[in-house]
Amino acid sequence: MASYDERLTQRQEAAADAESSYVQHFGPEAERYDNWARLWQTGWQEELTNPAPTPTYQPRGLPRDEADNIITGGSGEYGKVLPPAPSLYSPKFLFALAQAVANGGPHLVAAISSILDEADEVDCDQLTEVLDTLLTYLSNYALRSIDGTGQAVRIGQLDRAQVEAFFLHWDETKPATNVFVTRFGVAAPGRPVVPYEVALNVLQAAQRQVKARRIEYATTTQTLAALTTKKTDKKKLSLGAAALVLVYEGKRLQRGSLANEMALQAGHSSGDKLYNEYSKYSTPNNRTGFDNETATKGRNMIKRIQEALPELSDKSRQRAENEICMIEARIA
Repeated sequence: MASYDERLTQRQEAAADAESSYVQHFGPEAERYDNWARLWQTGWQEELTNPAPTPTYQPRGLPRDEADNIITGGSGEYGKVLPPAPSLYSPKFLFALAQAVANGGPHLVAAISSILDEADEVDCDQLTEVLDTLLTYLSNYALRSIDGTGQAVRIGQLDRAQVEAFFLHWDETKPATNVFVTRFGVAAPGRPVVPYEVALNVLQAAQRQVKARRIEYATTTQTLAALTTKKTDKKKLSLGAAALVLVYEGKRLQRGSLANEMALQAGHSSGDKLYNEYSKYSTPNNRTGFDNETATKGRNMIKRIQEALPELSDKSRQRAENEICMIEARIA
């Protein structure tokens, strides 16, 4: 398994490649596109349908099919898939999070929740760093402008009256890509000002989300790592037994990078297979629902549970042993 630093480098390189493919697909003018805020909000597509022409670049727009729907993949000249929205490892991500705060708390909560679905400790650290940056900007009177390139520009150290005057006269219709962050709050074009207390609360809530996910990931990792470090007569636990350990210990597993890493630490190569076993045995009836016609399945289930028993805590082991008794009663 790749080290922490190797995974961080790989994801930073992937983010740079995504930015580069954006420019390659739409031409050099895309690199200087000055309405990145709206581009982000519309999912890259609408604003790039007809980019402004220049003497050196005549835009081709996005390809469309017979139903006039935008084509974003396939083969031929327009075969490249549109780049994704900014990743955690792109400078533009700072702008994306600031924009989410400006749009209102639920937008940031939804964005963070989506990211955390499959986040590991590398992603959590990167996300924490971006949130800390915004909280730092929010904690002082140095007005900062975060633009569509992801750059943060310190406009100046202002006194409270100057900051209040700036936000009081903020023009919500003003055409710009910037999000302004300061002790007074967060402002973006076309959005009401988000007061300091509201912005602070939502950013701190996001930090708690990330912290909880990191703890959960570390706990699950340690549990499965213990399965491979304990010396037993067997080469490794079966996938079914490894999944049962997670189920009985009340651990959560998700398909994707987390499941892949958990599988490797349990001595297996397929995260999808581990996830499928985990999903199956998370349903109590799939562990204990056997009758005389499926007695063989019941006996096999008992063997899997017995294999998992040595890896369980006392409380979880009692639950597993109770289920063995239930199965034995049904197939007797």
